[in-house]
Amino acid sequence: MHTPASPTQPSNGICRSLGYTLIETLDIEAFGQTLRANHWVIDPRQEALPSREVARDQSS
Repeated sequence: MHTPASPTQPSNGICRSLGYTLIETLDIEAFGQTLRANHWVIDPRQEALPSREVARDQSS
């Protein structure tokens, strides 16, 4: 996943909170412009966020 690179972007926090790891910041050429982007990856073997059913069971 690529997101715009900016230290204040809420999307960086969202990516981190969902388990993504920032690999690098890179420049991407698109439509005659250079865009700076963050390269995020996630390990599909990693456990995802708890399902709603599990969260409901824990709150009971």
